Amino acid sequence: MNVKPLVKHVLSKESQELFAKLSSALTDETNIEWQNAALAAIRTEPGIHQLTTYLLSFVAEKVTHSMKNLFVLHQMMNTTLALLDNQAIYLDPYVAYMVPPVLTCCVGKNLGSGTQQPSSTASSETLNGNGLSDYRSSSFSHFDLRGLAASILGRICEKGSASNQGLKSRIARTCLKTFMDFQKPLATHYGALRALASITGPEGFQMLIMPNLSLYNKDVLKPSLESESTKADAERVIDCFMGGFKGLVSTSPDNMANGTTDLETLRERLTEKVGDVLADRLITANWSKAAQLILKTNLNI
Repeated sequence: MNVKPLVKHVLSKESQELFAKLSSALTDETNIEWQNAALAAIRTEPGIHQLTTYLLSFVAEKVTHSMKNLFVLHQMMNTTLALLDNQAIYLDPYVAYMVPPVLTCCVGKNLGSGTQQPSSTASSETLNGNGLSDYRSSSFSHFDLRGLAASILGRICEKGSASNQGLKSRIARTCLKTFMDFQKPLATHYGALRALASITGPEGFQMLIMPNLSLYNKDVLKPSLESESTKADAERVIDCFMGGFKGLVSTSPDNMANGTTDLETLRERLTEKVGDVLADRLITANWSKAAQLILKTNLNI
């Protein structure tokens, strides 16, 4: 996405001081209370609208130059989320500028120093009372960051699509293209899948992801599961797919599938549709209704 530089207006001395305090607090890893106070101010104070361009430029600059620092990246996503929550800020003119840093935190190739929690651990992301994601340096992983960024992309589309024609489809196309690049790492595929789920929901999963599952199974999933170095990340991606199947079931008419079919009899047809890895997972989980919905879906590209 091509984005024009933001045009900043001249700030008063008081506004300059406020911006300096906010930017300092947001990146001070030693003082959680100061961090939360800054985020609360961005989220609720009407006067923050004067700092919108400065804060968005700050977010973009920090994401660009802090790719190895999960704390800073996380704080920049929380800052973006706080701006979205502030009812006094008219963000429509800035939506295109907001997207690139969030996309980077969602599908970036290398996020963090490589010393974060192993990907096989459960997600540690939690929301505090202000609806912001809490950071815990001992357990927060780049997968948590990607999930947070994906949910923010959904919020941006929800809030900005009316005044930014084609915004949702452009971001969805970018994420689909990223997912379909099998040379990219599994963590990037994970972020793209989470973003597509947030932006397009079950319908998007059915139309955009499911037609490609058999190929993805053969070229990416099976080889990744056979390697100890990529197995845990592959399991994360599989969880995304299983979540997509679950979403299909939750939005399907009750009379579309009765959930009583013997899944073993469907194994060959399921494997043809979604590949043997996901077919086995569906059978093991006894997800009869999901299997029937998959088989009733035309997956021809």
